[in-house]
Amino acid sequence: MDILFKAVRDTIYSILNSTFKKTKKGIKEYKSIIKFTPGFFAFLHTFGRDLKWNPHIHILIAEIKLGSNNTYNKWEYFDFNALSLRFQKILLDLLNKELGKSFNDLKRTLYLKYNKGFYVYAEKKKFKNLKSGIEYVTRYCGRVPISENRIINYDGENVTFSYNDHKDDSYHEITLSAKEFILTLLRHLLPKQYKIIRYYGFYSKKHSFHDKMVMLIHETKRKIRKDLLKHEISVWKFSNRNPYNCPRCETRMYFVCEIT
Repeated sequence: MDILFKAVRDTIYSILNSTFKKTKKGIKEYKSIIKFTPGFFAFLHTFGRDLKWNPHIHILIAEIKLGSNNTYNKWEYFDFNALSLRFQKILLDLLNKELGKSFNDLKRTLYLKYNKGFYVYAEKKKFKNLKSGIEYVTRYCGRVPISENRIINYDGENVTFSYNDHKDDSYHEITLSAKEFILTLLRHLLPKQYKIIRYYGFYSKKHSFHDKMVMLIHETKRKIRKDLLKHEISVWKFSNRNPYNCPRCETRMYFVCEIT
């Protein structure tokens, strides 16, 4: 999974700072004199709509690129073909480095089978307003493999769930035994503390521009954001009760002593 994240990161940086053109002598790379920095975050999904193992990365990228001295330019165009081919090469090279010579044969096979590059969907998504866009993204980032409304039947032994194929939006139903269904879900559980959402470029906390971006948020909203990170608010949000109020009379409780 880490290799997949690295491949996505390196592809975006590569697309941003260099272009490739066909010449009589072959493919020539033209590197940008100014080293631009993008801003994007990436999040991992390990599942397809049919719950099969299908690890893939979604990214949301800012339509600007930072140059030297934090000057910026618009960045709204992606060469779709270059994106697919570049991602393929970078990902296969990283896998080759990790797996060694044992990967060589499969690498050649994949180049022959996918001669136009690996599948990359890079179209703009339009929303009716900013609020609906934010709601869609936040829902999608923390999405679980399957929602309850897709489970259409459970008879005590078998589970039937539905999905629409993203290729043609055709409707399908799958029935699995309860044991198979649970095992299918368990394969999508990642190691504890594994970061499925990662920030890159000027969205990264390590970037010098990160602290300045915080100042773009209104002071009132900054205070609300800080409050939401507090333990009390976090518990309240998920349990629907204030953990520091008495469960009987809802009066605020205060720490007096601890008996050990």
